[in-house]
Amino acid sequence: MTKLTCDVAIIGAGTAGLAAERSARRNGAKTLLIDEGFGGTTCASVGCMPSKLLIAAGNAMHAVEHASVFGVEASGKVDGVAVMARVRKERDAFVAGVETSIDKLPEEVKIKARAKFAGATILSLSDGREVHAKSVVIATGSSPAIPEMFDGVRDRVLTSESIFDLKDLPKSLGVIGAGALGLELAQAMARLGVETMVFDTGETIGGLKDRHVAEAYHAILSREMPILLGVELTVEPDGDGVKLAWSGSASGEQRFDYLLVATGRPPRIKGIGLETTGLALDEHGMPGYAPETMQCGTAPIFIAGDADHDRAVLHEASVEGTIAGRNAASYPEVTPGKRTVPFAITFTHPNVAVIGKIAEDDDADTV
Repeated sequence: MTKLTCDVAIIGAGTAGLAAERSARRNGAKTLLIDEGFGGTTCASVGCMPSKLLIAAGNAMHAVEHASVFGVEASGKVDGVAVMARVRKERDAFVAGVETSIDKLPEEVKIKARAKFAGATILSLSDGREVHAKSVVIATGSSPAIPEMFDGVRDRVLTSESIFDLKDLPKSLGVIGAGALGLELAQAMARLGVETMVFDTGETIGGLKDRHVAEAYHAILSREMPILLGVELTVEPDGDGVKLAWSGSASGEQRFDYLLVATGRPPRIKGIGLETTGLALDEHGMPGYAPETMQCGTAPIFIAGDADHDRAVLHEASVEGTIAGRNAASYPEVTPGKRTVPFAITFTHPNVAVIGKIAEDDDADTV
């Protein structure tokens, strides 16, 4: 078995992993960046960038339809094939930009393989090699969750990753999940003429804790598409589509061409061998960590980006990766990094910005 050694090994070449590698190397560490694909960041390939392209298309059609408000007479027609082709074309350009930056990394730093812990600082690679590091940064990102109830209709299920590969816009779309991502894509599809409905088993919309803001937001978005909260769902195949039935706060059933399942993106930590590290893991297999240092317990292991399941937005992944990389390079000496005030935007119309942290008791007067 070939043994590779380094100061800092980084698992994952997304936004957090790239930031961690740069930060560790800048602080004098010999680094190895391990990724099985080096296919670009989540934001560029399947996240915020392609979603904004689809949103822009929807907004363009919405502007045409409402131009008469401003005394402008306009008409337009949506070409679904052209809409999706442009999304993919521009998305691929974004990904190419990220790949160019990855190509500029020293060749000896990049390892194309899957990595799995075989100890706190030992990584077993899928190509048969083994990495021995002084410290490790986990930056494995996240992936869409598809509940088991959708197993029977998998061929009609879309996720926030696969939706951009549609060749044409569907005629109808049921969106499962009223979080930020589900709402953004649902409104974009509705504005492009897709018959769209949103469903959620919970009572909250867009993750908003302020009841007054949530109620107003719900009312505004419902002008463009039905949004049903507090409903239980059942699904079954229906020819080349899927039949969705709901009960609870409302009841009914409808056939959709596709279902977009936007029920969350859990960390991609399953199968990376965290149980061999000696870290204390919770019921979900997640290690505890300090958000000021990104260190897991007192171990030479750090975590950053979507993998830590905290602030799943681009700028936070970059900050966390920078902190994790610096502290991994200087371990056992670690220093708190400067964290920004929590800030996230949902890019529906209207936009919703959440700044600061609402108190856990849902006291809307306290941040």
